Amino acid sequence: MSLRSIPIAAALVLSMALQAAAADKDVAERIRQDIQGRKIFNPAEQTPEGKRPVITDDGAVSPVNGAALDVFFLKADKENPQAIKIAAFWSPAENVYWTFVWGGPAGLKVISGPFEMRTVTLEMVRAALGKLITDDDNYGFYDGQFSEIEKMGKAAIPWLLELFRDESNKMPIRVLALEALGDMNDNSVIPKLRELIYNESYRDFQNAIAFTLAKLGDQTFSDIIIDRYKNYIRANEGNGKAQAAGYSGLAHAYSRLKDHNKAIECYRKVIDLDEEGRPGAYYNMACSFAKLGKIDDAIQALRKGVDEGYKDWKWMLMDGDLAPLRDKEEFKKIIEEMKKKE
Repeated sequence: MSLRSIPIAAALVLSMALQAAAADKDVAERIRQDIQGRKIFNPAEQTPEGKRPVITDDGAVSPVNGAALDVFFLKADKENPQAIKIAAFWSPAENVYWTFVWGGPAGLKVISGPFEMRTVTLEMVRAALGKLITDDDNYGFYDGQFSEIEKMGKAAIPWLLELFRDESNKMPIRVLALEALGDMNDNSVIPKLRELIYNESYRDFQNAIAFTLAKLGDQTFSDIIIDRYKNYIRANEGNGKAQAAGYSGLAHAYSRLKDHNKAIECYRKVIDLDEEGRPGAYYNMACSFAKLGKIDDAIQALRKGVDEGYKDWKWMLMDGDLAPLRDKEEFKKIIEEMKKKE
């Protein structure tokens, strides 16, 4: 008989033997993660009658091949019988599952699926991003930094969006998740990012969204940002500190767009205008020189940055932009000197 004909109360008390067979908590958690973002509450999009799991006296079987399915109760509030409840029917052989949602004020009764179990989980993506952050929560951007996530393929994209949008995540995770989206070479996220850039809740991330869009081929917003920085610099003629902030932002923009020569010009302006900004400007200038293959210039800029007060040697060892410098004796010497000063 079809699942539709099973009373809701009966669905809650499927045999203890069946529940015992479904005791694989790992799979249950994978399914719980997997259904985030899926439309499993919409009666208009539920599974057609003939493609739903079939309930038998012994449990539940696949509508495809009649094989036994495992049942996971993902959400059931015994104290509130009116609360929405969610169960999942899992087919290990087919690597798919169906969801059963019922109850709630509207009296839902929705069966959705089958869904292929994603091979990538939220925690896998979070862990890969975590490797790109130092113990001091420092992070940056360099070519190839998301190679581990790129190998996960398109299955990682929903989780990257989830990590970016989840306000409970730390800033580095959110920014890196957004940045990684730009390296996934999937234009399907462009409409969503365009929508978010106008959302006031993401105001602090507008620049990051703009440069992610630029990486995906849409430079509309990054061009606007560059014009804003230029206008800000002109409007603050005579105010060195303010102009330095404008040039710093402009340098970052050019760097994100891989125009390293223009970025270097702007970093020089920061160095001339703002003593406090010199350590970071010299460091980022070193990265731009390294990207241009100007290794001696990069080493020289890095040395000046450290002499001016740049201290994060841990990030220097992680930053892929500086990879061409790491076998140089001067680079090794700089690192050792920084370590001794701690």
